[in-house]
Amino acid sequence: ASVAAVVFVFLFEACFTWGSMATVWIHPAEILPLKSRAKRASQAGVADFLGNFLVVEVTPPGIRNIGWRFYIVWAVLNVVNSAVVFCFYPETGGLPLEAVDRLFVEEKE
Repeated sequence: ASVAAVVFVFLFEACFTWGSMATVWIHPAEILPLKSRAKRASQAGVADFLGNFLVVEVTPPGIRNIGWRFYIVWAVLNVVNSAVVFCFYPETGGLPLEAVDRLFVEEKE
């Protein structure tokens, strides 16, 4: 059982790093306007760290109070987040940064 636990921890980390973790750093740097990219990307990084802090503080009492069902809370939040990203985030793959900047300026107008 301990070997399986170690394997799944590494599997989780590999998948998380490939998906969600990279998105926090890459997406803001890709979609933010050129003139404020550095400042706002750093703000996105701070928001990521604050969100991680919130998760670390909320999870232990949640597990203590409702046990394994607390993971259902995280699963629901992940499904909602995935739906928001799928429905509202525009595709920016293959576009140069200047074109991405124009894409968001045009959407605001």
